[in-house]
Amino acid sequence: MTHHFLDIQSLTRALESLSGLTGLHYSLYDDREDLLIAPAREDALLLSIKTHRRGQDLYNDFADRVLKVALKRREPLVVQGPTGQYHIFIPLHYKEITMVALAEAFYASSEDFRKFYRTQGAELGLTTRTMENWFRDVKIVSLKKMEENIKDIQSLLENLIASGYEKREMNKRYQWTKTIINLAANIKSNVSTREIYQTIVDTVVFLFNVDTAAVFSRRDGFFHPEVAGGRRREVLQKLRLSEKNQFISKAYTTKSPVSAIDSHELWHTGFPEEIISMYLFPVYSQLGFFGFLGIFNSLLDKEAFDSVRELCRLSAYLCGARHLG
Repeated sequence: MTHHFLDIQSLTRALESLSGLTGLHYSLYDDREDLLIAPAREDALLLSIKTHRRGQDLYNDFADRVLKVALKRREPLVVQGPTGQYHIFIPLHYKEITMVALAEAFYASSEDFRKFYRTQGAELGLTTRTMENWFRDVKIVSLKKMEENIKDIQSLLENLIASGYEKREMNKRYQWTKTIINLAANIKSNVSTREIYQTIVDTVVFLFNVDTAAVFSRRDGFFHPEVAGGRRREVLQKLRLSEKNQFISKAYTTKSPVSAIDSHELWHTGFPEEIISMYLFPVYSQLGFFGFLGIFNSLLDKEAFDSVRELCRLSAYLCGARHLG
């Protein structure tokens, strides 16, 4: 799930606005069924039954089961839950993004609530309040009217997702172009090699949502991290890799990127146990070899892979120009 492409603030505001317009409470789930946005406040009846173990189990079983179904669909689902209330599961799709908005909860008639209260109210702890008292907090909406509005709500939310995605893509392209221009502009300046390495690491961590990255240079038969960034940077700062390491040797010999997603193989070749995947990009051009960029615990799509490779080539050229100068 590419959360970094989402405009969470705009989506949160949109869900709050929809809640005000419809009287329902909206939450948002990603394709792993993880909660991305919680409702500003929950339906009073659902909140009450969740305070009881039985009610919580009934609700969780229902929501988990229908959420799995909704993630595989294009059309919204209107489903009655364990309280007899209707819940709306709205699949949202844009490019590789898949999510589900969940709108809760309403009865289609007052009789539906009366029936639930009489048959299950005591079991789920609702009888501490009278039926008539509960009617102040129970939402009753025409099912037909709600179904007529669902497609509009789905379209609105998908448009917001698309807008946020495209805005962030444009910003990513702008920042990428800016990085390349800045590197090129430094060819004749006295920027240090370490500053070039820092630019490489900052760029891949920020633009490509990389977990951890480092640039390694060779000293005394080992490759040491010169600059590290990201979540596991402290682990990498202690690392040194022999030039005989199979991944290092292959990348150096071929002057081509090398990748590995076998954590056991990585551990056996000297990488710490926190590292479970790796890309090694030679920082190499016709002007020389200056080390490796390592990207760890991340997956790169083809566009990102090609962009990082070109960044390493340009950086190597810039490093070479420093030495020639």
